[in-house]
Amino acid sequence: HIADYRTLVDSLADHLAADLRQARKNTPHLRYATFGHSFGATLSLAVGATLARTARQAPERAILSAALPPPLQPPDTTAALTDEELLAKIAADGGTPRELLTDGAMSRYLVRLMREDYAVRRQFPQDTALHTDVPLTLIAARQDAYVTPDQMWQWSHHSSAPSRHAEIPGGHFAALQQPKEILTIVGEDLSR
Repeated sequence: HIADYRTLVDSLADHLAADLRQARKNTPHLRYATFGHSFGATLSLAVGATLARTARQAPERAILSAALPPPLQPPDTTAALTDEELLAKIAADGGTPRELLTDGAMSRYLVRLMREDYAVRRQFPQDTALHTDVPLTLIAARQDAYVTPDQMWQWSHHSSAPSRHAEIPGGHFAALQQPKEILTIVGEDLSR
């Protein structure tokens, strides 16, 4: 369990750099891209930027979905929630099956996991210098209650390379619920 955002990014980058070195023994010109949805978007971009800077192994592209850029992150109030209130928030967010939320052991695990995630997420607004030189694919869902397309497009300011904006129907979890559409978008961008 790593609660410090920067430590988590560095740890993930170290693991990915080792995996890439190993994979490139068999495939010397192996290319890769990063994908991050919601909480994972900031992490994936930061990990890719760290790899580019420290290991000179930049991704071909970063694909981001359903996430506010660091400067737009609102203050987080989840630390003050009781376990029951946090479970209600998780249910309202809509990404977790209700059966998991009502199972005693699983709900306790989810509460612990989400508290750890929110502890890291509270640090995202501090990463206003997050920047990369790789192209971005920005995927916004039209009915996302948490991130509007215009807010999603603000990620463009975090890269010196061009960004592609892709809008899809659906809510916050649309990118995960429509994998074929996402794979088509990603495939188009990676084949350029």
